[in-house]
Amino acid sequence: MIKKKSIFLICLFALVFLFLILSYINYGSTISLIANIISLILLIVAAIYYRKNNLTKISEFLDNKKWFYIIFWAIALVAILVRVILFVYVPAGLNVDEASMLYDAYSLLHYGIDRNGHSYPIYLEAWGSGQSALLAYLTIPFIAIFGMNVFSARIVMLLFSIGGIFAFYYLIKLITKNKFASLIGMAVFSLVPYTIMISRWGLDCNLFPYMFLFSIIFLIKANDNQKFMIPACILFGITLYTYAISYIFIPLVLTVIYIYWIVKKRVNWKYFIISNILLFLFALPLILFLMVNYGWIEEIHIGAITIPKLSQYRVGEVGFSNFFKNLIKIPLLFFTQNDGFTHNSIYSLGIMYIVMFPIMIYGIIVAIKNIRKEFNFSLFVFLISLLIGLFITLLIYKPNINKINIIWIPYIVFLTYGFYYFVYNSKQTFILTAVSVLLLFITFCSLYFSVWNKEISSQFNDGLMESISYANQIAGNELIYFSDEISEPYIYCLIVDSESPEGYLNTRIFLDNYYRKTSSYNNYRFLIDITTISDDKTYIMPLDEYNSKFSKNFDREYKVFENFVVIY
Repeated sequence: MIKKKSIFLICLFALVFLFLILSYINYGSTISLIANIISLILLIVAAIYYRKNNLTKISEFLDNKKWFYIIFWAIALVAILVRVILFVYVPAGLNVDEASMLYDAYSLLHYGIDRNGHSYPIYLEAWGSGQSALLAYLTIPFIAIFGMNVFSARIVMLLFSIGGIFAFYYLIKLITKNKFASLIGMAVFSLVPYTIMISRWGLDCNLFPYMFLFSIIFLIKANDNQKFMIPACILFGITLYTYAISYIFIPLVLTVIYIYWIVKKRVNWKYFIISNILLFLFALPLILFLMVNYGWIEEIHIGAITIPKLSQYRVGEVGFSNFFKNLIKIPLLFFTQNDGFTHNSIYSLGIMYIVMFPIMIYGIIVAIKNIRKEFNFSLFVFLISLLIGLFITLLIYKPNINKINIIWIPYIVFLTYGFYYFVYNSKQTFILTAVSVLLLFITFCSLYFSVWNKEISSQFNDGLMESISYANQIAGNELIYFSDEISEPYIYCLIVDSESPEGYLNTRIFLDNYYRKTSSYNNYRFLIDITTISDDKTYIMPLDEYNSKFSKNFDREYKVFENFVVIY
């Protein structure tokens, strides 16, 4: 007889199956659809076997240290390899925000200012609306050693990702006190697409989930020993420099935890005061930064450090005016794990494997039951983090996977918790679930390193820097014209030329001062609406634009570099 919990899970899996069938036309990948269907069938059968036998033998098997470490390092090796292999080439090219961070780090290293002329700013002005600075500062030593290249742009995220694998194992060990659950957590964290994909490109906000993970470990340990509040608050203070959403998220989470500690009389006031003074000192520059950009005070210079005034501070990025607009968007994004940006999720696999969504829901349900039965502080922290994270995402203007990254670590925690309670007592369920996850992981890798990489290469401007180098050889000191179809090409010119920020600042011209669109600097001319080709000029344009406008009866010399064409 099938139990009620099994029926509940089977219904959830059936709902996901229906969604995948209905949405197939939008995702367009037969391979991923087939993998999802097979995985769902395996999971439905696994749900039927749920709790019919026991996994005592597997638990005993893991008690053998030799086999435990073999499995542990096998998971770690696979996890590291899938992050390290070809990480300079996949994704192909360099994303525009990666390029921005890379050049500003180079500029700070060699000239002490970013490309907008700010001396060691606590927040980069970047495109005018700002970019968190921590990733750029962490990238500086690698530029000093390896130069300004794709390797240097991505190595910090790669190292954080590898550290995150072991940190997540330790986190689940703290939560469950169980080796089997810890290995499941390590495997889940290592194999889901999200943690793999963000490890392989240098987007500033991608540091936030990892810094939150490291910080929360110390916060959980502080529940038993408040000495750990000091490193927890230091790490939370550093986390504030990874992503602006943390300005809201961290205070709200800590406030709830502090209230709990005060009510339960668990506060050691000595460590509480010291740690929060440290947190305040880390936050103070950002408090001043907000005051500067709300227009309450002027831009601040403290020695070589700048608290900058941005040309267009995104005041409306978070606000209650977005709340009701997002009441449908956020749950849908949470469920589909697809925000419409191809570079953020792979077809119908999603970022956490969509077919695993019911197991995450089950993990939340079991966690709430366990908290009510016997209070678990660790689960309480992540339940609060998820709820606060979901609330904040409702306030975000135009939410996407990157912008709502505050919810993905709690998501993986409850996904792990669901997996553990789903498989821990049934050998058949464990085997079927493991095969399902491995099938999805293999499908993900086969797509990620091949067709997906080719498909998103234009979004990472693959071939643009090679086009600029070639155009410079052809044109010499003559003008080079860039199509307005290319997003912020000037940053790639700065990287290719290793241009000094002074050289850029002295010659740049903006299309307008608010949006800071660079229309020219040195011999480069940007934002050109190319409708005709002059015989005496050099042009760079996307290959798609060339094919649609000029490929027929075209008698000019040209050279193709992946997604771009140089016409000369």
